[in-house]
Amino acid sequence: MPNPLPFASAPGEPRLGSARYLVQDVGAAVAVWRDLIGLQVQSRDAQGARLGLGGREMVRLTAGATAPAPARALGLFHLAVHVPRRADLAQVAQRMRANGRRHSGQDHLMSIALYCDDADGNGIEIAFDTPGRGRIEVATDGSFRAETDDGAPHTLLEPLNIDALVAELPSDAGAGGGLPDGAFLGHIHFRTNARAAMFAFYTKVIGLRPNINSPAMKFCDTGVPSRNHMVAFNMWGGAGLPVRDRGAAGLASYALMLPDAQALYALRGRLEAAGAVAADEDDGLACRDPEGNLVRFGMLDSASG
Repeated sequence: MPNPLPFASAPGEPRLGSARYLVQDVGAAVAVWRDLIGLQVQSRDAQGARLGLGGREMVRLTAGATAPAPARALGLFHLAVHVPRRADLAQVAQRMRANGRRHSGQDHLMSIALYCDDADGNGIEIAFDTPGRGRIEVATDGSFRAETDDGAPHTLLEPLNIDALVAELPSDAGAGGGLPDGAFLGHIHFRTNARAAMFAFYTKVIGLRPNINSPAMKFCDTGVPSRNHMVAFNMWGGAGLPVRDRGAAGLASYALMLPDAQALYALRGRLEAAGAVAADEDDGLACRDPEGNLVRFGMLDSASG
């Protein structure tokens, strides 16, 4: 099967690179990402592990957390692994059932998704994109109207029939296996106290494409022309969320891979003009967004981030 990575984003568009986590127990974290989600272990020792597909690092785990991820704090809401086939999503659901892992599912019209937590309580989404099933119209005030291709209204939060999804698998399909090389990190979603500020930073400074920015929905998202929903923020947990305690498990950083050195240079200029501190890294640069999330920037033709 050809590697369908252009499905993640069109050639030359930014895409997500590796997400790095601080974890309490490397073995327990690997068991979720490898045995349930289906990533491959690329390297592992007592201090951490790297996992991914097709030679691409997608998740890096580092030991040292002294507490689980808080249930209500700023930062990661979930990281989403997108799969190229509906059957891949069904296979993940089958593995979760076989392992007794608590999970849920939703139909977002433009995708269907499974949700679970990792060993530390961080959210994980596994999604299959279904862009041909309907349409979403977003008004200038951030309100939206969604409907299926046959004209039926859709809330974007319909329950997913997981029983029916799993039933589509062949009767002899087991719970083993992993994800195909064509799976990729499709989006990342954060909790925020400052929706407007985060939307402005990610669109005007980082340069992602604006999509939904809705005070009524307490939500905004940004992306690229081929993938509107790539970096998102919500205020569903209420106002005044605390910062994650030092030492608690959670996302340490994530990467945005830019097309080339020119794009990286232009980003540095925008960051400096905005008063953001841009730190040099071996193959790119890094900065913290207005709420302290660490974003690493590299180039698409370099290492996977």
